[in-house]
Amino acid sequence: MKQILVAALLLSSAACGPSPTSPLRPALEPVTVTSTLASPVIASLPAPIPTALVGPIATTSPNPLPVGFVADTPDDLGLTLFDLAGNPLGEWRTPGLVSGSPGYVVVAGGFQGGSDLPPLAYYAFKGGHRSLALNVNDNLTLLREQAFAKVAGVAGQPILAFSTVSEDVEAWNTKLFVGTVDTISDTLPALKLDSPQNEGLTPLAVRVKGRQAVGVWYTFEAWGLGGDFLFQPRLGLYYLDLAGGQSQKILGREFNPSSLSPDQSWAAYSRYDNGWNAGSLTIRNLTTGVETAFPLLPGNDRGAGSAVFSPDHRYVAWMEGGGHWMAATPPTFQAAIRIASTSGEIITEFPVSAINGIGGVANVLWMEPVGWMDGQTLILQIGPNPGNPVALARINFDGSGLAYLAPGSFAGLVYP
Repeated sequence: MKQILVAALLLSSAACGPSPTSPLRPALEPVTVTSTLASPVIASLPAPIPTALVGPIATTSPNPLPVGFVADTPDDLGLTLFDLAGNPLGEWRTPGLVSGSPGYVVVAGGFQGGSDLPPLAYYAFKGGHRSLALNVNDNLTLLREQAFAKVAGVAGQPILAFSTVSEDVEAWNTKLFVGTVDTISDTLPALKLDSPQNEGLTPLAVRVKGRQAVGVWYTFEAWGLGGDFLFQPRLGLYYLDLAGGQSQKILGREFNPSSLSPDQSWAAYSRYDNGWNAGSLTIRNLTTGVETAFPLLPGNDRGAGSAVFSPDHRYVAWMEGGGHWMAATPPTFQAAIRIASTSGEIITEFPVSAINGIGGVANVLWMEPVGWMDGQTLILQIGPNPGNPVALARINFDGSGLAYLAPGSFAGLVYP
């Protein structure tokens, strides 16, 4: 099992932390740090992204706001649903759970309150297989028992896209499946590819029209690498049109995509240096082709990544870092969070020292943005290293209102 996962994902995500019922900590003063760099670099590409396959990208309806989040808490019972104030609302049983983190967990439906939890799909190791498991009303089934790789979903809808990877000697066969909770167990693959060794297709987002899946954004992830990786090694960005079965390359293999905005009109990514280190963060408007690059802060030689857009795509938050968390004793790694507007203005920047000790969590070297509660409130994941996040915190887009949220690691957002 472990030999096929990237080193940054091999470590356990469960660790001791504050009680799930711990009250919110008092808000702290803003922790804005003045940047010593020049303004972000804004440039127009020679031509916008072709949209013949993708079609108009911007949506006309507002993006839904989450009503809660899922965390892998230290109780070993399963995955916990929290409301946005950090109060536990329910628990999904997840026997065989391998990793309670985005890409391995998807809430496949909406939550309207009460005791009935929406369906949950998750990565399980059962019967010697990497499987996609489904919990519906506490009834457990295995959707696929064949080399599950990664899964993506749609906010508040029972739509899933997931991939499988079969490790052959000369080429790795990868498949992409798209369907609903009710149909995906019998769905034929929408895409089949032979990729190079140690690479697997990973869905990033599903494009929906009229509650029907019409396309999938995907990348390739490098597997089986050992080392002190700061960000998940990803290679390129592609869009699959489900109606025509054609794929379109958006970014080449030299780029590592972090995420798309909720309306899929923006992409955030970095460019690799000579190795697997990521460069500075760039955001790109997929409709106009305009790019904005944010130069790294001094000392952040490990690059930028883990970017997430706000629901109204006005802001983007990301992590930068310098030093090493695994290749040095004691660790020398230091993280920083940066938040900017998609128009190119740096809003706030703060180092990991600003959050150390929140909720009683000490020795924090690692923090990353994982999602937005609304257009102004960001969720942070913190811990001593990337394989051991122990708590979640929240902070406003301008650096104010830092507060403890919940124990454990972030697994995803829940929508109505």
